[in-house]
Amino acid sequence: LECSKIQLGTTPVEAAVLGGPLNDRLGEIISVLRSVTQNLMVFASAGAAASQGPLAAYAPVFTSLNTALAPLPAQLAAAETQLSAHLSQTVSIQ
Repeated sequence: LECSKIQLGTTPVEAAVLGGPLNDRLGEIISVLRSVTQNLMVFASAGAAASQGPLAAYAPVFTSLNTALAPLPAQLAAAETQLSAHLSQTVSIQ
């Protein structure tokens, strides 16, 4: 595609998203989500282990939380491997 002017959107001043910077931000978000997930899993495991005596009633809650969080690391890893799948081969913007 070669053209002196390409207009995207309904107005001439709408911003275009650049794939590289978008992927960088999405990668950062995935990294933060991975960290939050890991911290919650550690918390849930520790909570389940500490749920004895008067806290025993909370053990199922911590176990359920850990079970709910278990698939997230694999899902985040899969999403991260797909970040570049939507990028075009080459784009020249002047």
